[in-house]
Amino acid sequence: MASHPLDNMVWNALAGPQSHLGVSNGRARRFDPEIAIFAAVEHPLESLDGLAEIIPPGGRVGLVTTGPLTLPPELEAVATGEVVQLTADRFRPIPTGDLVYRDLTVADVPAILELVALTKPGPFAQRTIEMGHYIGVFDGDRLIAMTGERLRLDGFGEVSAVCTHPDYQGRGIAKALVSVIGSEVVARGEVPFLQAYTGNAAAIATYTRLGFAPRRNLTFTTVRRR
Repeated sequence: MASHPLDNMVWNALAGPQSHLGVSNGRARRFDPEIAIFAAVEHPLESLDGLAEIIPPGGRVGLVTTGPLTLPPELEAVATGEVVQLTADRFRPIPTGDLVYRDLTVADVPAILELVALTKPGPFAQRTIEMGHYIGVFDGDRLIAMTGERLRLDGFGEVSAVCTHPDYQGRGIAKALVSVIGSEVVARGEVPFLQAYTGNAAAIATYTRLGFAPRRNLTFTTVRRR
């Protein structure tokens, strides 16, 4: 039985719409580390053959898989955790109302990284905004919330970096921003998807109200080349 494309989403993104953002040796693929930490092989639960070849000594990559990994001697685990992947076959965006937002650009990267460091929505690098369309809400010059699109593969677009400054939470800003980005994915004829930490019940409840439904749990493992 063929696996679902989202079971190995990084491998499929780097084989398709985002191949220009990374490198491959034919057996393993990874994003430019300034863009994203993610790497992949075609059958990770069977073998990670070729992965170490595209990681410099001491370098780290993140693998998203359907189960725990068996690492070769040249790689060591740094951290591991579980996320739930949700998809929205019937996306239900909310009206954005009077919410004022704008596109985020390279000039906004310092503010983006500051917000990400505070709210910890997941991995975000210096050039992650090259992966897709990111939007943000500002209070004066201060970035207070953002959302964007990270992975893209045939038929699917990932909503990512959903975060709001703690002083501005509870106002529905994140839900509105996810509605904007998710609607852009749907307009292309693709299915929006995202990941959330399994323990983040509040975020999962918010996504469910927008039409997302849990598809499966995934294991996120950060490894370092010895």
